[in-house]
Amino acid sequence: MPISKELIAYAIQAIAAVPRVQMSPQSLAEDAILLSYAFTMEEDYLAAVASTCRALSQIEQKLVTTVDLKYQFATWQCYHYQHKVAQGQRANMRIVFRRTKEGIQVRAFGHRRLPHDFYDLLVSR
Repeated sequence: MPISKELIAYAIQAIAAVPRVQMSPQSLAEDAILLSYAFTMEEDYLAAVASTCRALSQIEQKLVTTVDLKYQFATWQCYHYQHKVAQGQRANMRIVFRRTKEGIQVRAFGHRRLPHDFYDLLVSR
């Protein structure tokens, strides 16, 4: 069963409500929709949304280690995290962001490989 429009709207509202985090409304909506292709079960989708909100908050508070990107994304950083906290699970999610005076500006978030390569998405934005 595909993720409902109501659940995607909830995800958009939840992520948009994270304090001191800015993101283009179009990119936020697109990323929330793409997340529904990566996680087709409601439980997994909600876990990914909750993990994304938590990760954004931790990034903004500088509580996690991030990686500087290179080349055309040299002013951006990336954070890798799990969609669902589980022992031994690989970090299958990504957030690309940069710090601003107001907090952080998010360029994109999503699954590393589904529905397509996350880094290819960055090039198109």
